[in-house]
Amino acid sequence: MLCTDAQKYFVLRERKGLITHGFNAMTRNCNYLGEIILYASFNVIAQVQIVWYVYLFVWGVVFPSRMAAKDYSLSKKNGWEEYRRRTWILLPKLFNSSALSYLIYASLCLAARSIYSLGGVQATLKVLL
Repeated sequence: MLCTDAQKYFVLRERKGLITHGFNAMTRNCNYLGEIILYASFNVIAQVQIVWYVYLFVWGVVFPSRMAAKDYSLSKKNGWEEYRRRTWILLPKLFNSSALSYLIYASLCLAARSIYSLGGVQATLKVLL
């Protein structure tokens, strides 16, 4: 989040327009993704279930509306269509092929779910080895 803000600050000091490189090369909302990861990690450590409901509300209602407003604002800038095709709204588009990127993310989710259901990393390693 901080690096994205720094990149935006210094790039916009030099020129106006879309920032389509660096942290913004694969996703249009690095800051929102960073906040999701940051606050999810806090709650993983705290292990308070009720907080997940608050986070899910913010991530499911507040963030999407703000991301849509940001996309509308960016759509007025030159190069928007090409940038939109090349990036995803939240998660980084890892490859030019959306299908391959979806496959990678689905595999990561499946692996995380398997590790969780087996009782963690150490328990999973014991099963595998």
